[in-house]
Amino acid sequence: MRHSIITLLICAAVLLSSVQGQNSFTLRLDETNTLQAILDILTTSRAMNYGEWHPNPFNSTVEIRYELPEGRHVRMEVYDIMGELVKVLVDRDESAGYMVELWDGRDDRGEYVPSGVYFVRVEIGDYRGIMKVVLVR
Repeated sequence: MRHSIITLLICAAVLLSSVQGQNSFTLRLDETNTLQAILDILTTSRAMNYGEWHPNPFNSTVEIRYELPEGRHVRMEVYDIMGELVKVLVDRDESAGYMVELWDGRDDRGEYVPSGVYFVRVEIGDYRGIMKVVLVR
């Protein structure tokens, strides 16, 4: 049983670290000899706060919030499940601070996209991440 848990945690840590753009993680035993997966967050992503995507699922607008400890180039792109670029939300240098971006479910031509699963690819400095959002019309 313990071997299965260790294997499962290693697989989860590898998957999570690759999705978050990380290239390392550490596994360690604590005082009670239970296994914990500890991800090493790179300096650039440790200091940044990403993760407020509200509401999700959404039907009119999704709000994407993030915080930058220092100025960085920010690029956010929306892709459909076929991997096609739907919309570039942000592609600019940002100053340090708290930011809010909105996606209204339209593509780069201004047309409404259909209900479905979309992926927001985020690049902030060296950080790379992907967030799944669900649009329900």
